[in-house]
Amino acid sequence: MSPNYSGVSFYTFFLIKNILKKDNENNYFLFFNSFSKKYPDYIKELVKFPNTSIVHTKIPNKIFNFLQKVFSFPKVDKLIFRKTKKKIDLILMPNINFLALGNTRLLVVIHDLSFLIFKEFFDWRRRLWHFFIDIKKLVKKSELIAVSKNTKRDIINYLEVSPDKINLIYPGLNKYEDNSPNIELSNGFKIDERFILFFGNLEPRKNIESIITAFEIFCEKFPQENYKLVLLGAKSWKFQSILRKYKNSVYKDRIIFLGYLKEDEKNQILKKASLVIFPSFYEGFGFPILEAMHYGIPLICSSISSMGEVSNTASILIDPFNISDLLIAIENILFDNDLRDSLIAKEKKEAEKFSWDKAVDEFLKLI
Repeated sequence: MSPNYSGVSFYTFFLIKNILKKDNENNYFLFFNSFSKKYPDYIKELVKFPNTSIVHTKIPNKIFNFLQKVFSFPKVDKLIFRKTKKKIDLILMPNINFLALGNTRLLVVIHDLSFLIFKEFFDWRRRLWHFFIDIKKLVKKSELIAVSKNTKRDIINYLEVSPDKINLIYPGLNKYEDNSPNIELSNGFKIDERFILFFGNLEPRKNIESIITAFEIFCEKFPQENYKLVLLGAKSWKFQSILRKYKNSVYKDRIIFLGYLKEDEKNQILKKASLVIFPSFYEGFGFPILEAMHYGIPLICSSISSMGEVSNTASILIDPFNISDLLIAIENILFDNDLRDSLIAKEKKEAEKFSWDKAVDEFLKLI
C-alpha cells in the first residue's frame, strides 16, 4: 500500500482494522512482503491487536511477483506456515494481485473492472500489470467480494462468473477525528474563499478535463461570481493531459492544485467547499461521494456505474460525457438554495447506510 492512501488503500486499512476490533476468536497474520525493513504506520497500528501478527518476507516485489506468476512459488500459505507453524484456513486478498497458493481457501475483493472496460484510461505499465495478473484465472479459484451492485454486475458480465460465487459487501464510511488546527497552504490559497472541489487521484478516468471546461464556461457566464476550482489529490497515470488543459486555461489563476493532503487537512477543506464534483467515467464504489455526503456538502456525480447507487437521491446525477449537463448542475446547486437544502438534508441519511460495523458482520458471517 502506498503512503498516499486512495480508495483501495482506505478500504483495506479500515476493513482489516474493524475486523480485528470485532473478532477476538480467530488469529490473523498480516502477510507483508517488502525488501525494506521498515513497517508503514498502518501496519504498526494493526498489529496492536492481540490476535494479530506480521509475517514479513523481504523479497524485492518485482522478483516476488515474477516468481509467483512464472513458477507459482513460493506458495504464500505454505510460506506463512513455515514461519508461524500455523495452518492457514483462509487468505483474504483485499485487491487483485499476484498470488501462488496451495489448497487454502481464497477470498478476493474486486473493487472495479475499469482496467477491462476503459483500458484507454491506463498507461501501458498498468495495462501490462493487469494482463499478467490474469483476472479470469484468478477468479476461477476464488470466492469473491464485490463492493457494489455495479461491480457485481460487471464481474458477472465481463468475467462470466456465477452470481452465487459473488458476495456483495458494501464498504463503510472512513471516519477521522479532526484534531488539527486550521491549515495554512503554501500556495496562498485561503480556505475561507468560495470554491468548488474535486478530490481523488488525478487521472483521466476521473474526468477532470470536463470539470475544468465546465468551470471555464461558468466563469465566462458569471464573471461576478468569484469562485475558484480546487483539485485535491495525487498525480496519477496520464496526468499530463490534465496539466496541459490547466496550462491552456484562461482561468488558470482560479484553478488550484493542492496535491495530496493528509486526511485531517483534506477534511478541513472538504467541509468548507461550496460544492463537490465527482463526474468520473467509471467507479467501483466512490469513497469521495460518501465523504461529501457525510459532511453535508452538495454533490454532483455521474449517473453511470456505481455512483448513483452510492449517492441515491442525495446528489445531482449527470452524464459524464455531456459538459452541458455538468454546467447546468453546477449552476442549479450554487444558485438554488432550496435545492441545496434538499440535497444536504438527504446526504447524511444516505451516508449512514454505509457502516464498517455492518460490513464486518457480513464478512465474518461469510468466513
